[in-house]
Amino acid sequence: MKDNALHVCITLRQLLISICDAVITKRKTTIIFLLDYQDLSFERQERLITNFETIEFFFIKEYELINDFCPIQKNIPGIIRRNFSIKDGRFYFGCGKWVPHFLAKRKYNTTYIYHSGPFTSKVVRSVSQKIILREDGLSNYVIQPLHPLKAAVRLFWGLSPFGQVWGEEKWVASLEVESPELLPKRVRKKADKLTISSLLISLDVTNRARLIDSFELQGLSSFDNSRSCLILTQPIDDVGICCTKDKVELYSKLALKFLNKGYEVYIKFHPKEKEYKIPNARVISKDFPVELLKYVLDGQFIYCVALCSSSINSEEHSLALRQKQLIPLEYFNKSYFDGWEDFVEAFQIED
Repeated sequence: MKDNALHVCITLRQLLISICDAVITKRKTTIIFLLDYQDLSFERQERLITNFETIEFFFIKEYELINDFCPIQKNIPGIIRRNFSIKDGRFYFGCGKWVPHFLAKRKYNTTYIYHSGPFTSKVVRSVSQKIILREDGLSNYVIQPLHPLKAAVRLFWGLSPFGQVWGEEKWVASLEVESPELLPKRVRKKADKLTISSLLISLDVTNRARLIDSFELQGLSSFDNSRSCLILTQPIDDVGICCTKDKVELYSKLALKFLNKGYEVYIKFHPKEKEYKIPNARVISKDFPVELLKYVLDGQFIYCVALCSSSINSEEHSLALRQKQLIPLEYFNKSYFDGWEDFVEAFQIED
């Protein structure tokens, strides 16, 4: 049987990595993109399918899979519906042996997931010989807090109720991340190093052009890079770190630091965010993976700044001459938000 691969993606960055992997390895590849987590227009879907015709794409809503797995919806908590079901005369104790209709009679040599939390990441166990979790970003390197109900369910399944680490599950064979030595101890031993930027750098000119066309980035090539700054925003309000008003104020203060130094400031909103006004800043389209900018722009920004983002975690694949993460990973949570303004104020712009 010829080697084949399945990817389960929930962000545009993961979609980009999956496409690069398929093109470079030349394996027969299927990509599932979950539209519940990040929307992707029908036109964008069609462009990807047309430009990468050797890849099989499924753009689906995960909630429809959950409804198919557990048709009974009334008065049942979501976490229960994702783990228990009676369907077609069979009782499912967990979703690992249930097969969605569009994956029936399939088997993949290697399945890549980028987050072990989604229902679909768990469901593909039934069609996968081996599952590898690839880095989702900085969240891989911290222990995630748990709701009491989820902690109880995890304890029932033999997992630690004291926080969750992506990839700790027994059905995840290994992890591929940028910095294995920085992972929590629970998963460090089964991690291998993968430099994500190496996948992007290995793309040939033809496939780079296909990606640029798929995300309609042809009009972004020109900008004034003599004194320029790119700020990458994050939906820190949507994840409960702060309110929207405080988020906008924080990014406005950051932009003002550069504006007062005579910089042209460009804002790249996170794809999951609703756009908002940052005074005197220019807005770049948000609906594409920011890693593609390197292959679109004629030059480099002088600065690329984020609060704490994996998009500028690699010097090898830098978007600017100077890249800066303002908030240390251990402070990137709700408990420390009141001190974030101090980090912004302390940041010194080098002339």
